[in-house]
Amino acid sequence: MLSRIFLSLGLCASMVLAAPTLVNGISFYVNNQPVTLLELYKTAQLANVSKERAMEMLIDKMLHQDEIERYGISTNEIEVNQEVERIAKSNGATLEQFRSFLDQKGVNWESYKEDLKEKVLKDKLYDKIVANNLRMADERELVAYYESNKNLFSIPARIETIKYSSKNQEALVSLLKNPLSQPKGLISEPETILTQKINPKLAALLQETPLGQFTQIFTIGEDHLTFLVKSKGDLVLIPFESAKEAVFHRLMMEKEDKVIREHFEKLRASAKVKVIRLD
Repeated sequence: MLSRIFLSLGLCASMVLAAPTLVNGISFYVNNQPVTLLELYKTAQLANVSKERAMEMLIDKMLHQDEIERYGISTNEIEVNQEVERIAKSNGATLEQFRSFLDQKGVNWESYKEDLKEKVLKDKLYDKIVANNLRMADERELVAYYESNKNLFSIPARIETIKYSSKNQEALVSLLKNPLSQPKGLISEPETILTQKINPKLAALLQETPLGQFTQIFTIGEDHLTFLVKSKGDLVLIPFESAKEAVFHRLMMEKEDKVIREHFEKLRASAKVKVIRLD
């Protein structure tokens, strides 16, 4: 009995001693900046990754923070709120509807805004990096990219859809949440869309929407619209001159991604990382 008491006391003591070690214990250093074991464990658990992968994620985060400070980048509540509104609008929802949606998903509002703040800072950083290192694509590059990626600029000649429209955006939001619902004020009708005769942005939106899914909600005049994509016809290649803007957009996005990726690869290669322990 006495031995069991000592064993229990020993376990309690080890737990008490382990807790401060976990909180204050250093896992590794990045350019002489410490990262604790607790930070490592939390990152691994939240991302559901190994400790080794979590370490790389934290290194990347710290390199981003260093660059944000080096470039003197900052943001504020107004910019973060504008980003929230932009995301809500892109999902066809008002700010109140979007916040309600996040609440239903169990997402903490303040945590979400904190994540968005980090995104805004990163976007500003990427803009700085790209502005200093990116070269605009010329005509020769555009033609070469188009010829090498014709699949990206091919769309169905026709798309069978059901168009839903309403003066009340709430009706469409309800429809997207529950396709079996029949909100008041909702008008639906089958529509065959000839993609080469409509706005290229709408054609691209319909092309990117999977079969059996709704497009995002968008507004034309006083009407709010969404399309349920039923089927897609055979692909046709968009002529270069018609696709030129899309070709430029895709190519420049790839060039931007490459510039940013190479920038941080160089920083990672030169970073001084000293690992103390991961367990």
